[in-house]
Amino acid sequence: MDTFTDYLAEARDAHRRSDWRASYAAFVRADALGPMPTDDLDAYSGAAWRLGHRGEAVRLAERTYDRLVRTDPAGAAMTAAVLGLEWHARGHVAVSRQWTDRARGLLGGAPVSGTHGYLAYLDAVTALAAGDSTALTGAA
Repeated sequence: MDTFTDYLAEARDAHRRSDWRASYAAFVRADALGPMPTDDLDAYSGAAWRLGHRGEAVRLAERTYDRLVRTDPAGAAMTAAVLGLEWHARGHVAVSRQWTDRARGLLGGAPVSGTHGYLAYLDAVTALAAGDSTALTGAA
């Protein structure tokens, strides 16, 4: 197995089985050979996060966002919300807020979706961390 397509097939199969190590390793090999489809880049980011490669996971998610923002605003909003959560988990509240604001901007007047739930959760954990009971009540 030594082609880009083979590596992606291996990574996708391992990802479906939740074998994060195998998935991540195959995505690393594929990434070295060329740009992968956006869904694979997103899965690569998820595998990296689950293995504790948080900095790399964030960089990969940011690459995913850069692609989606041009073609899929709803997908970009979800990725921005995930990035908000990831930056918050890393203790960078200001950067988290920037990603949260991007997600909200992309959602605009869109119908309520799972992304809105992620944003509500992020609002709640941010308020909780700040000890802001009024904001926490509003987020809840």
